[in-house]
Amino acid sequence: MNLIAQLKTERDKAARQVEALDTVLKRLRRLNWGERGLARRRRRRLSAAGRASIAAAQKARWVPQRGSSKRTATSRALSQP
Repeated sequence: MNLIAQLKTERDKAARQVEALDTVLKRLRRLNWGERGLARRRRRRLSAAGRASIAAAQKARWVPQRGSSKRTATSRALSQP
């Protein structure tokens, strides 16, 4: 067998191995995420009431750091000369 024929044989063998690996990867993707992958997952939505309760809790957490001052950064910037 000459060198060129041997190299072609090795190339074909490597191509078959790559195809086999691709097939395995496709099957694993289907098992884990379904046919369309992660795009099939739906985004969770938070209700307005849920957002409001989270905002109220966060504001309550910030009260000790803020102290008694209710001035905002914008009002402080406007009051400076």
